[in-house]
Amino acid sequence: MSWVSVLKASFPYIRDIASVAIPAFTSRSDNNKSALAVPSEVDSVVQTQIKELQSAAVKNSESIKALAHNLEEMIRGLESSASQFKHRTEKLVALLYISTTIAVVALGCAIWAVVQ
Repeated sequence: MSWVSVLKASFPYIRDIASVAIPAFTSRSDNNKSALAVPSEVDSVVQTQIKELQSAAVKNSESIKALAHNLEEMIRGLESSASQFKHRTEKLVALLYISTTIAVVALGCAIWAVVQ
């Protein structure tokens, strides 16, 4: 049920995103699509499209490198936190064993004192 509300809330934004993203690249005009188009005009549009695709590929590559760097930093932080958590847990387990031993010794002393 909650997915439906999320989808309903996101529909107005999808149209805006699509209207911005779809015309990102140069498209061929109707006269360039025809079989009688001048080859130099078609080549010009194709060259423009190739340049745009290369530019988009470079931007994507830079974005991926930045994301990989951020992911690497996040993983380092998680590993550091995990090692600290492990160290603290080991300390707490040691304290648990010590306190359990002291409690058993105290219980033994109390039972011995009652019996005497």
